[in-house]
Amino acid sequence: LRTCEEVIDAAWAGMYVRDGQGTLRLIGSRSLQQAPSQLRGESVNDDTADRIVIPRLPSPNRESMSPVQQLLHDHRAELLCRLEGEDGLHGVILLGRKRSGMAFTAEDFAFLQAIAQMSVLALHSSRANQTMARLNAELKTKMENIAEQQRQLAALRGELTVLQQEAGQQPVSPADQDFDREGVRGNSPALLDILGQVRKVARSTSTVLIRGESGTGKELLAKLYASIGANVQ
Repeated sequence: LRTCEEVIDAAWAGMYVRDGQGTLRLIGSRSLQQAPSQLRGESVNDDTADRIVIPRLPSPNRESMSPVQQLLHDHRAELLCRLEGEDGLHGVILLGRKRSGMAFTAEDFAFLQAIAQMSVLALHSSRANQTMARLNAELKTKMENIAEQQRQLAALRGELTVLQQEAGQQPVSPADQDFDREGVRGNSPALLDILGQVRKVARSTSTVLIRGESGTGKELLAKLYASIGANVQ
């Protein structure tokens, strides 16, 4: 906006950027007294929407004006510069008359077109940075939640170990807790020792013969052995 004042001699300048609801909100101004805080998005629609820089045109009455010409006349602006990208309109720059009283030239229009292109790139970069900051904040929150859950889980495991020791049972290691036993229940030292042997043997290529009296769980151990072997493969 300062460049617009200094290079093309505009008496004042104001930039409006479109928000998520389509409203154009004022984000900066130079020498603009009592600038409106926002503009209606439809007020910048015009039959000349393919033009980047739109000058104010004389008109006998308001009813015959297009929306963008009404906007220019209402705010006593001489030019409207559209900040147009591939994904639509990002915002506009309103400019007052030249301080010298002279008319704007073709060179002024070309300069404003270059300013518009740079402004669109700057807006893209700003929004990308905002999105990155939001994603980083969400990731940080999730990592903090995971860390808190891990602390709670460690505390519960500690309490479980104390209770098992008080009951005279052998504490179950975290690896055993995550171990799918295929229906085998119990935490006695003898059973845990058998389960440990099954886990070791199942990871090898050896042939295993399970022996025992009827009803002692040979079929369960066989399923467990087959399940572990399949997961390893």
